Amino acid sequence: MEGTSNNQPFTRLALYTYQPLDHEYQLSSMDTRTPGLMSFRNIAVEGNNISFGITYPFPGLTSQIDGRSTKLRHVLHLQNDQQQVLSQYFQYPGGREFLAIEYTYTRIQ
Repeated sequence: MEGTSNNQPFTRLALYTYQPLDHEYQLSSMDTRTPGLMSFRNIAVEGNNISFGITYPFPGLTSQIDGRSTKLRHVLHLQNDQQQVLSQYFQYPGGREFLAIEYTYTRIQ
């Protein structure tokens, strides 16, 4: 996916799969805004929503790298066969979870 964040271009690659041996969905992603590959574990499936979680030394979204241990929760909302919405929730140490970013993915054929 290509898009903008704070009016700066970025590219994101996200791979989703279902692992039948573990009976769970898996997600790995990376983008050009932050270093590192993020591999998430499936924490819930409710209807058309799949939730993934990870605790990650998040470098931040600005030029100031802070590396705080941040809980990330991604919720993939399956809209239809052609479109998905990914909501990313962050929780910094001692803070409350908040919606940080939403992406809309549209299948290109």
